[in-house]
Amino acid sequence: MDPSLRQLQAFVNVYHSGSLTRAADKLCITQSAVSVLIQQLERSLGVRLFDRTSKALRPTPAAQDALATAERIIRDVAHLTSSAKGLAERSRGRLSFAATSAVAAGLMPAVIDTFRRRYPNISLTMLDVGSDNLTTAVEQGEAEFSIGTPDTLNDSIVHTTILRDQLSVIYRSDMPPPALRRHPTWEDVVKLDCITVRRGIGIRTLIDRTFDELGLPFKPLFEVSYLTTALALTARGLGVAILPAYLISSLQFPNLVARQLYKPVVGRDLCLMHLKHKTLSPAALALVEVLRGTLEKR
Repeated sequence: MDPSLRQLQAFVNVYHSGSLTRAADKLCITQSAVSVLIQQLERSLGVRLFDRTSKALRPTPAAQDALATAERIIRDVAHLTSSAKGLAERSRGRLSFAATSAVAAGLMPAVIDTFRRRYPNISLTMLDVGSDNLTTAVEQGEAEFSIGTPDTLNDSIVHTTILRDQLSVIYRSDMPPPALRRHPTWEDVVKLDCITVRRGIGIRTLIDRTFDELGLPFKPLFEVSYLTTALALTARGLGVAILPAYLISSLQFPNLVARQLYKPVVGRDLCLMHLKHKTLSPAALALVEVLRGTLEKR
């Protein structure tokens, strides 16, 4: 039988105190219990650790050789316990996650700011990636989870909706297009100068499909590679964008407003993605909690 931690603690305390009684007091157990632990350890190791006299216990050469190793094991277990407790209590740790560039720029700064104030000793690494790399980052172990809207579903990934949103028309608050009514429709928007992302990106596919189903020709004024670029051009007043409303940050784009598009209403949910058979760490759960709280306040 391998030595137990309790046996090693008894051995180290008896070694330094030279007394079963003093070791028992320190360990808060009885003298006879300490004696049993020492005997069990000696049987496990196959050597005598103490020579017993009428007045004290004298360490043997085997005890002298074993002391440093026993103390190191006790320190390592204490460090492991402390580290695990810190992770569980979210007072320490490391977390790497991925987010689409638009989510990273428009949503995550406020989330990270709140998270850092609550959990200052947790180190964060955020990978801003394209929507086509959301699941790849998780599968390859670069990120514990991803935030965004994936282009395709993956059986090895759990997809949890954390925000249900709809495509909206986004424009400058001081330059409202006259064509937009109280409840703007896709037919209203197609008449305007539109800024959108290039073909092949998930949200563009959704936009094109909607216009096709309505039988409306869609000829955007600008096509870009990133949603943040589309928002920046819109903020400059160069046109309107069709995007999920959650991408507008009051800090980054204070002059933009979003109005949900109707006829039809087209959903574009924000998802959390992680490996199906992998439990999220306490740090990851803490960040998700802050993220949900931030979204509820928007």
